[in-house]
Amino acid sequence: MTAAQMPKGGMRGKAEYQNATAQLYRDKQAYQNLKDSMQAYASKNYQQALRLSENAIAQQPRETLFWEMKGQTLSKQERFRDSIPAFDRAVNANPQFYRPLALRGLAYKSLGQWQQAESSLLASQQLLPTQTATYHLGELALRRNDRTAARQYFTKAAQGGGELGQAAQRQLQDLQNGY
Repeated sequence: MTAAQMPKGGMRGKAEYQNATAQLYRDKQAYQNLKDSMQAYASKNYQQALRLSENAIAQQPRETLFWEMKGQTLSKQERFRDSIPAFDRAVNANPQFYRPLALRGLAYKSLGQWQQAESSLLASQQLLPTQTATYHLGELALRRNDRTAARQYFTKAAQGGGELGQAAQRQLQDLQNGY
């Protein structure tokens, strides 16, 4: 059916449209706070980034990205214990998103909570395999002296290139040399 064949008149749906988009308008400032928080984070102004992410959360507590930004900022400040509840909220809000799982895994790893770190990183990998999670899973495998798994993880991470790929190459060289 073409537009010319459609019946004339019909319903414009202005009220329905306004109702459907009302939440977007209410959340506009919260997303602006997220954008500003990300800019502050990039400028290494972590106090401002944290304040802005908390403002965004206060305006819309159901948004995954706001909680994730708070967790990232707290992690950057080496406040890993404080970051985990923020990552938990992000994961609970959207359990099918890999990134807060990976970030939570890194926070757990920084705290020496190896099992929780591995669990979060593996869950992240199931959703979307990343070089970061793969590399850190390799380190965790080394920690438990599973050299075979470590070698597999580092081989995959090395394929991604960049700094992490080079670090994975060094790990593989150390494994080959018996370290």
